[in-house]
Amino acid sequence: LHTRYDFFLGAEAAVGMARVALGQNVNVQDFLNSVGLSPALTETGFAEIMHAAGLSILRITPVTTARERLEVVRRWCLGPSDKLFFPNWRKEMARALALPFGNQMPAQADRDLISNFLVGRFGDPRIKRSAWIGLDDVADVLKRWLTEQSLRQFFDVVDRIAPDGAWKYRRKFWLAYHNQGLVRNAWVVFGTDGASEAQRSFGKEALFGVFNSAGRKPIQKGHAVLLLDFGQCIVADWSYDGYCNIWPSSGSRKAPALNLTRYSSDDV
Repeated sequence: LHTRYDFFLGAEAAVGMARVALGQNVNVQDFLNSVGLSPALTETGFAEIMHAAGLSILRITPVTTARERLEVVRRWCLGPSDKLFFPNWRKEMARALALPFGNQMPAQADRDLISNFLVGRFGDPRIKRSAWIGLDDVADVLKRWLTEQSLRQFFDVVDRIAPDGAWKYRRKFWLAYHNQGLVRNAWVVFGTDGASEAQRSFGKEALFGVFNSAGRKPIQKGHAVLLLDFGQCIVADWSYDGYCNIWPSSGSRKAPALNLTRYSSDDV
């Protein structure tokens, strides 16, 4: 082992062995077993250092496809029942998965694939902020993807439930702002019909707000609101028979908060 991997050089050996294991498409545990080491070694600090080294390598390795990257990270980090081999390195797992994408905007299916895995592990960074402490770099990537997802979700659902065709123009209007990187956050509020359509189209894990029964404006069939945070202002754009309301973020009247689960019509 020392001849092949400089085994007794410690951390330096762990890096080289991690690179070999990744090249063989196996995780640390399987690799150490394959070279004849006792299974007990897979519980030691050496195995953990080797695991961390592999994550560092993946973090700077260019992505071929999102699906391939997710498969590599899952194989390296997760055992039976999706249990983490080394829970202390879960944040580095997220970095190895998301940061190689950089500022690029992958295809919709690729964004959804990576986003769904990370949200399932850490929660939505727009809502469960405490779970993302120390992971601002990954959260920034994910929030940019989730903003686009919220916009797409809203437009696709409203196209089906709203009784007029105005949204094909307003879609282009708001997406132009998003494409210029001006939308910090986006959130959707649906009535019962929109919520049902969103879950049918995007699955029960889809995240959005819903209207409660409070508020002076009655919520009618087809009503939905798109909330947009531009930094200097908050926009609430209603579907048919509703206004586009705008609040200065620093104004005396409190602007509506994004990423809540329940809203009254007065809130927006």
